Amino acid sequence: MKERKSGVLLHITSLPGTPGIGTLGKAAYAFADWLASAHQTLWQVLPLGPTGYGDSPYASFSTFAGNPLLIDLDFLVDSGWARAEDVIPPDYIKSTGNIDYGSVVWWKMPVLYKCAEYFLSHCTSKDRVLYEAFKNDQSVWLDNFASYTSIKKFYDEKCQKEGISGEKSMWNQAWPKDLASHDSNSVSKWQASHVQDI
Repeated sequence: MKERKSGVLLHITSLPGTPGIGTLGKAAYAFADWLASAHQTLWQVLPLGPTGYGDSPYASFSTFAGNPLLIDLDFLVDSGWARAEDVIPPDYIKSTGNIDYGSVVWWKMPVLYKCAEYFLSHCTSKDRVLYEAFKNDQSVWLDNFASYTSIKKFYDEKCQKEGISGEKSMWNQAWPKDLASHDSNSVSKWQASHVQDI
């Protein structure tokens, strides 16, 4: 007879106690420990990729990449990969209630870029080796995804500055056609001129 199992469906974003959105931090470990103590053997989550337009986990920009909003900022600080003063949330970011994705993205993405800069200039040689190995091992998808993210960030910011929103701000409308269609020469030129951002 097959063993019966039970568990809980709880997406990472619903975990409590972190600014703006649940993360893969202490609350996630505490929840896993609670599941084990309650003799639960399954923890079902929604897809963990970066959410697309409408913030749905079922409309991800990547099959392989994780959602950067799920990165726990306290973990980065505790690991020496970020400064505590760089991750302090503003007053409009709450740790309770519904997730305001627009506000979380507006605040957290620039913070993560700042953390990445800090990591790259302050990481240990061991962490640098692990980072470079990850980039190398995952290059089959990571290179294109990093380029895509750089292009998206640039044109999202451009649309915002120009007051363009809705469908007109989406990649198939706002981006130059050669980048939107992933023309290899155009993407290569973009990569060469946006090395730091990628």
